[in-house]
Order: sequence, then C-alpha cells, then structure tokens
Amino acid sequence: MASGLLSVRGMKTNLALATFLLTGCVAAQPDDTEPAPKVHRSADTAATRATPVAQSPQLDAYATTGNGIDYHGGPIMSATPTIYFIWYGNWTNAAALSILPDFIHHLGGSYYFNINTTYDDNTGHHVPNAVRWGGYSFDNYSHGGGTLSGGDIKGIVENALDTGALPSDPTGIYLVLTSKDVNQNLAWGLAGSFCSDFCGWHNHGTINGNDVRYAFIGDPTRCVGGTKVCAQYSSTPNGDYAADGMASVIAHEIEETATDPDIDAWYDSNGDENADKCAWHFGTQYRAPNGAWANMRLGTRDYLIQQNWVNAEGGSCALAYTRLTASAAPALSGSVSSSPSGITCTGTCSKGFTPGSTVTLTATPLSGHVFSSWQGCDSISSTGQCRVTMSGNRSVVANFACATTLDQACYDDCLPDCMVDGKIISGCAAQCRQNCGGC
Repeated sequence: MASGLLSVRGMKTNLALATFLLTGCVAAQPDDTEPAPKVHRSADTAATRATPVAQSPQLDAYATTGNGIDYHGGPIMSATPTIYFIWYGNWTNAAALSILPDFIHHLGGSYYFNINTTYDDNTGHHVPNAVRWGGYSFDNYSHGGGTLSGGDIKGIVENALDTGALPSDPTGIYLVLTSKDVNQNLAWGLAGSFCSDFCGWHNHGTINGNDVRYAFIGDPTRCVGGTKVCAQYSSTPNGDYAADGMASVIAHEIEETATDPDIDAWYDSNGDENADKCAWHFGTQYRAPNGAWANMRLGTRDYLIQQNWVNAEGGSCALAYTRLTASAAPALSGSVSSSPSGITCTGTCSKGFTPGSTVTLTATPLSGHVFSSWQGCDSISSTGQCRVTMSGNRSVVANFACATTLDQACYDDCLPDCMVDGKIISGCAAQCRQNCGGC
C-alpha cells in the first residue's frame, strides 16, 4: 500500500478551490454559515504524491517566519486544548473506546506534540505541549444513519452541548467519531465524501453564542475495498484497524485545530496547514510487538502517526522536536556555543536538538568580562561546561560580570551629567560605567 495522497486544507469560501479538490464545488447549504473546513485527504491505494512546499513570505513581524508556512493573523490555541469525543452511531464493544482515549491521555507532553510549540501568534503566545482529556458522550444516530452533511456534524456537537452530555468549553475541541455504517459529505461550498475524498476535517462555528471548534473523523473500516484508504496498512500496531487508523487522523485534526482554530492563522500558500504538509508521511518506522509497523510509543501503546510540520529552522516534517534556547546575560558580555553545533551567539539563540540527547554548552566571556554562573543546566562539568538533556524545550542562561570593579564615587559624579529634564540620555550611563572602570 502506498504512503498516500497529500492532505488538502479546505479553503475559506472566498478563496479558489479548484486547485485542491478532486471534484467540483457544490452550493453551500443555507444553514452552513461557517467558513469551509480544513480537509484531511484520503490516501490513494496505488500512488504517492509529494507534499507541497510554500514559498510565500510570512505576514506578521511578531510571529515566527521563514519556515514554509505562513501566519495570517488569526488566533491560535495558547491555552491547553481539551479533547471531547462524541461517539456517533454504533460503537458497541469497539476496541476504539479504550484505545483512542488512551491515545489522547498520552498525546500531550510527547516529543511529537511538542512540534506544535513552534507555532506562535502576534502577541508572542505559543501552542503549548499539552492536551487535556475532557470526556465523551454517545449519540445514537440523532441525525440519522446513511450520509451526514457538514451541518449534521455541527448539529451533533450542538446536541451534546444542549443536552449537557458534554460541557461548553472555550478550550474544547469536539471530535465527532462516526461508526463504519455512517458516511459524510462536505458542505460549505465544498464537494467530496468520506473515504473517496477525505478522512477527516475540522471547522469552527457559533453554538449558543460561543465559538466552538469541532472536527469529523470517520471509521476507516468503511473505506476498505475502495480506491482510497484512511489507514496506512491493513495490519496495525494495536490490532484494531479502526482505532489505529483514526488515531493518526485525530492527531492530524487536533494539531491543525490548535494552530489554526478559526481558519485564519497558520497555513501555506497552497492552503495547507501544518499537518497537511506532512499527510501520509510517517518517517522512521519499527515493528510493534504484533509485527505491525509503528513509529511512536505513547504510554504503553505503539502507534503509526503521520508526521507534523516543524515551524523552525526552515521547516520540515518530523515525528519529534525539542528546542534549546541559550542566552548570554547581559547581551554582548560573552558568548554561548554548543556541542553538537547549532548554538553560537552573544545574545539569545535557539536550535532544535534530538529529543533525549545531551547538549553541552560552553560560555566564553568577551573582553572586559568574566563568566559568573549558569542557570537551567542539568549538570555542570569540572571544566565549567553546562550539560542539558533534551527532555523537552529547554532554556539556559550564561551569566557574565565585569572583569573590573566599578569606581562607585566616579560613577555617582558622572551620572548627573547624563540627566536632561530628569531623564538619562541614551547610552550616557553606560559610558559613565566604562569611564569609571566598569563595563
């Protein structure tokens, strides 16, 4: 089975769709007033297509730039996302009922989900490496069986909130998980059907006056025997085709919702969000205990989860990411360098290193300064080097001090000459320090 077809982001209704959809557009339903959802395309059973690489510039000076994906000014989920499941249809005795909640319980805090911390907004907030399990409800075909519309998916979420089956949560992402007997057709001016065109999608809309983020994920068992699939291999690491296939799609939709919850934050010039850029790419794989292919272990289970796009160091698909930030304080008083290489600066710089690896930092004072101390190290060698284990995103500070002692009386006499209308002239106080033996 080939690794599959690229994922497609459902565009807002005022953007061109023909480039990305496999079929023509249909008219939006009258009650569907939300923007078009972001769509995770199904995989071809006989072909592989490359993921696109964006070349357009970033749009916001405060957000991370230059990594093949663009910030468009909208919000991200900077508070911990809370995941709610709505089991729609017949899930009697399904293994997914235990496998998928367990997946959510161990997704946050993982090296994999840490990739999303590379996404920020124009206020400096980042998506956290955290996911909270909120609970679940069952829906016994409140909108019927057969084929559901996009409006039906929103209605299923609304029903769960109205009945109190699930709480209305501003941090919530509500996932509608449909059983294998249920089909779903897109709406909002988009054409396409579950299995033949997509495996899942996410959107947002107003429910009871609140902006609610929600997603559709179907049972991939429905796709077996068709020309497109929503699971990579017939043999799966937890021995359940439905749950294992859905786990990858769930990860895809959660990370896209966290970084682009309102369809106006992070996506590239092709309209692809972070997970779209790596859809059906799984990276290095290993054999799970049952012989199936897997690529990550979360908790006590193995999974095969698609890669995600790292918004750092030029951008790339990856299964894990940890970032080390090193600072020299004060800036320009000394330099910090690393082994393995990647960190070299006299101010603040960052670099991604292999999760779980050890990085050694060396502090070198500049002229007129001496090294003082480290902050944030796991250990300090006998030669004064800082060692850090990349158990997650880490921050280290090398503190430096003046090599000479400031003549305080000289400085106190000099400082009044720096005052104009009660304010110190820029740079004058620093000049006084240098004139009086400081740095």
